[in-house]
Amino acid sequence: MFGSFARRNARKLLTAVVAAAGFSLAGCNAPVLPGLTASADSTQPGVFALADPRGTTGPAKNDLEEAKEQFRERNFGLAEQRFKAIVEKDTGNAEAWLGLAASYDQLRRFDLADRAYGQVAKIAGESAVLHNNRGYSYLLRGEKAKARAEFARAQRLDPNNAFIRANADGLAGRG
Repeated sequence: MFGSFARRNARKLLTAVVAAAGFSLAGCNAPVLPGLTASADSTQPGVFALADPRGTTGPAKNDLEEAKEQFRERNFGLAEQRFKAIVEKDTGNAEAWLGLAASYDQLRRFDLADRAYGQVAKIAGESAVLHNNRGYSYLLRGEKAKARAEFARAQRLDPNNAFIRANADGLAGRG
């Protein structure tokens, strides 16, 4: 039941998560992966902000900004292409891997999203943001039990994060 709801309302959910957490949608606050932080713009639907704690190396900042812009404009295929080009040049760019994972989620290429999330974990380590984003990915797939487990891990790592709490509470409210 929830799976079909998520499929029918995936765009609405994504917009809400992007608005609430940088990668948040209404009702559920989309993923907040390691390196993802909310910004002043994150209150607008479809907007996210990525911040690589190690800084951006390799490709010009313009490439990353262009990829983010394509994602904000809901051009997920173009965003995927741009993020992918960046990680092909700079395999250690956690911020680009996060954007690539989120793009894959929106394209419903969850197999590829899982690989990208794995790269983020290798580069930046396990974090509340990573678990929150993985939880959101599972939510999009209709896999509530896995989503709940990821949100719980995220909350343990960052119990005061309002976006993570909203995701966990939103899922709890759905049963």
